[in-house]
Amino acid sequence: MIDLKHLSPPVDQVFAEQENVIAFWESQSFGIGTLYLTAHTVTWMNPQNMGFILTYPAIAVHAASGATEQYPDPSLFLLVDVAKTDIVVHPDPNADEDDSDDEIKTASIRFVPQEPGTISHLYQTMNTCQELNPDPKDEMDSTTDEEGDDEDVSETQDSPYIPMNGASGDADFGNQWYTAENINDGVHLNEEGIANLARMLRGSRTDDDTENGQQQNDEAMDDA
Repeated sequence: MIDLKHLSPPVDQVFAEQENVIAFWESQSFGIGTLYLTAHTVTWMNPQNMGFILTYPAIAVHAASGATEQYPDPSLFLLVDVAKTDIVVHPDPNADEDDSDDEIKTASIRFVPQEPGTISHLYQTMNTCQELNPDPKDEMDSTTDEEGDDEDVSETQDSPYIPMNGASGDADFGNQWYTAENINDGVHLNEEGIANLARMLRGSRTDDDTENGQQQNDEAMDDA
């Protein structure tokens, strides 16, 4: 859970302004408000001028999301790196004690406009704005990623699934599970989003390999 801050509507380099948008931080709903996509920030605020601000480097992935059984309304979906925001996240009081002690690293945000037909425009606008705000770390990693593409493909064959929703147009939304094998198969993400998602999948695979390697080493020591 997060607290909203008192904000002023952005006025500089506003690429898109969409009224009547419901914002969700994970399962926490903030009701109806206005979504602003500017050259450097994503701002959502309610009629009382309470809201939150995200910078584009904090947005690991964004996608046009279709209706699902859990979320019946199409939305603009964001996966956010919480460490790159100034948002204070409070533990869920209903969560288990063990879960509440875990550091929250990523969070999902859904913007649900009253007019679903605007999602495609918002998505494309966010593509444009993200290109204006490349993450310095991603630029440094790009050369390494290109050199290791062949190796990365083999390393991610057994990567775990990451649940996301894909879309192919204004109305043709579909539910999609993203894996290392299908992130390029009709997934409605921008290039940076696909790269970030691939990096997340590789990271998960690396963690699994490390654990498996440690287990094998332990077994070898036991045999000795």
